[in-house]
Amino acid sequence: MILEEVTQEPPASVDAGPIAEHEDEPSPMPPPPAGAWSFIESHGLSSPKPRDLHIEDFPSGVTASAHYDPEKALATLRRLGTAHHEIWPDLKDAHHLAQAGLTDESGPIVRAAYAEFREPSSVSDPARRTQIEALTIKKSDWVAAAIVAGDRYFQVKHLWKQTTDVDPESFTKLQFPIAYGRELWPHCQRWNLDPYLVLAVMRQESIYNPEALSHTGAIGLMQIIKGTGAKISALLGEPFFAPVTLYNPSVNLRYAVYYMNLLNQRFNGNFAMAVASYNGGPHHMSRAHRQTLGTLELDAFVEMIPRKEPRDYVKKVVGYYAQYVDLYGPPGARVVLPKRLTADIPEIVNF
Repeated sequence: MILEEVTQEPPASVDAGPIAEHEDEPSPMPPPPAGAWSFIESHGLSSPKPRDLHIEDFPSGVTASAHYDPEKALATLRRLGTAHHEIWPDLKDAHHLAQAGLTDESGPIVRAAYAEFREPSSVSDPARRTQIEALTIKKSDWVAAAIVAGDRYFQVKHLWKQTTDVDPESFTKLQFPIAYGRELWPHCQRWNLDPYLVLAVMRQESIYNPEALSHTGAIGLMQIIKGTGAKISALLGEPFFAPVTLYNPSVNLRYAVYYMNLLNQRFNGNFAMAVASYNGGPHHMSRAHRQTLGTLELDAFVEMIPRKEPRDYVKKVVGYYAQYVDLYGPPGARVVLPKRLTADIPEIVNF
């Protein structure tokens, strides 16, 4: 089955793709949205049409609950910054930034400090390394600091395999956060792509880490390789591409959403094929289905994908997608898988 229980931790970097469809067969890609959201109906989420949304209306995913007290978390971050300002001078500033809601700036500070605390051997300065090795900081303090500062990477890494019977929905939202929503939602609105699908891909690709760099050179939140980034940049009419810009969350997400939209169009809205192609390449997926186009059920096709990595990748991403829709989608929403692949148009995108 494509929908797989999501119980194992995603790797720090892999490679990914796009969206959900109707029960019988996928419909043609709709035109770009004219101001209001349309992905609920267009991409197969079974639910009533939502009210018109504005870009700033994305859900936060981080609210006060039995598992998270914002005031206590801010106090913890302030205490860490004050106690360890000689080792991490910026940590004190992270408290003020988080308090002002500037988590794009506070998150990287906390992430960098915890990375050094976790692996002192990565610190080149011997004196600082010795100081860090001597520290004792509770994991719960780092968790609170990560959440309030907006470091979704270590937030999820800390909480990933834990379970609870106390307010489980709020806890699961901390495990499946709305990461970089302010950057993601406008791009998804522009190219009519479901942001919950992109979040599912982001989770599998980088675990929401904008600084992720894989052994193959894939960069950032959506693990875009340099060659793919250059081709996307050219298609967008941006001739001065520099790979370092892929570490910028907004640039990385803009390129990824645009590319995923092209893949989704190529396969006529079959989001599972787009996801597989994001990971394994659309040309490889085309070769795999060449003899079965329009005849093989999607579940059966996925099991026939020759390489284990893209096969498992699709199952995980679809599972994460379903989890996101269950947590944040409109009441009654669910991911509806397309039954089979009915179209493949390589002229749209073939890289």
